[in-house]
Amino acid sequence: MIWLLLALSGGGTLDYSDPAMWLIQPGQPEEADLWDATVQVSVDGQLQVLAPEQTAAVDCFYVYPTVDMALQPGQHTDLEALSDPERITRWQALGLASACTLWVPKYRQATIGSFASPKGKPAIDAAYQDVQAAFEHFAQSSERPFVLVGHSQGSVHLSRLIEERIAADPALRARLVVAWLPGSPTPITEALPSCEDSTSWGCTVSFRSFREGNKVPPFAGKDAPIVSCQNPARFASPDPVSQDWAPLSWVLIPNVGPWQHIDAHPEAELVRYEGQFEARCTESRRGYAGLELRWTGAGKGPIPKCHPQSAGNFGTHVLDLAMLQGEMVADIQRRSP
Repeated sequence: MIWLLLALSGGGTLDYSDPAMWLIQPGQPEEADLWDATVQVSVDGQLQVLAPEQTAAVDCFYVYPTVDMALQPGQHTDLEALSDPERITRWQALGLASACTLWVPKYRQATIGSFASPKGKPAIDAAYQDVQAAFEHFAQSSERPFVLVGHSQGSVHLSRLIEERIAADPALRARLVVAWLPGSPTPITEALPSCEDSTSWGCTVSFRSFREGNKVPPFAGKDAPIVSCQNPARFASPDPVSQDWAPLSWVLIPNVGPWQHIDAHPEAELVRYEGQFEARCTESRRGYAGLELRWTGAGKGPIPKCHPQSAGNFGTHVLDLAMLQGEMVADIQRRSP
C-alpha cells in the first residue's frame, strides 16, 4: 500500500481503518495466533490457555510500552517487526480479555533513547500522533464504555490523550470507565482525579512498583518527578486509601529470565501466583512514591532482590502490570456497567 510505504519512510498518518494497523481488534482473525501462543501455569502445575471473553460490557484500549531499546533518539518505524510488541501484549494485556474487549494498535513508538535527550521530543510527539489517530478510529468504531490501559511510554501517550482529547469532550469523558497508567516516567495527567474507590468512573490509577527490601526507585534519576501511588488492592476495602499492606489476588509473571519458575511446565510462558504477594504504597525520604511488593508465599519468591530488573532506579518497572493483573481485571469488572 502506497500510504503505508510513505508512512513508514518517516512521515504521514497511519490509516487505522486498515486491520493491518492493529495487533488486536474485535473480529480480527489473526489475533488467534496471539492467544494460542500464550499459555499460563498456576503454581500447582495446571496449564491454561488464555482466551477472550465474548460478552464483556466494555472495551479496553491498550498501548504497549517501549520495546525499541535503541539508545539514539528516533522512532521504531518497522511495523512488520512484531515479535516484541506481541510478546509484551501477551504478558501485559491478554489477561484483561476476561474483563473487556481488547483493542491494541501498532504505533511508531519512540526509542528508549528518545526519553533521555531533548532531541527525542519530536519522536515522542510523532509516536503520540499515531496513538491519537488509533484512538479516534477506536472511539468512532464503538460507542461502548471504554478503559484506557498503558504502561511506561504507553502511559505517557495516554496521559496526553486524556489532557488533549478526552477531558474536554463530555461525550468521551462520560464513556471513560477508568484509566490505568502505571510506570510513567513523568507525572500522569491531572485532568482527571485519582481513583480512591472501586466504583467511580473517569479516574486514573498510577503507580511504580518495587521489591520489598529495595529502596523506592526514583525511576529515572535523582531529578525524576515525584509520582503519586494508588494501591488497587485496597480499592474494594473499607479503607481504600490506607497505606497498610493488602493482598494481591493473583499475579501473572513471565516465565523467563530472572523470574523463571523452576517447576513450571516447559510450555508455560506465564506463571500465575495466587494469594502469594502483598502490596502497599510507600514513600522514600525524598518523597518518591512507589508500590512496594512483598512475597508471602512459602520459600523463596520469584523476584530476585539484586537483579537489574528488580532493583536500582527502575525497581520492578517491567513487572508493573504483571503484578497487578488480578487487581486490574477485578477493578474493570467492578466498574463495568
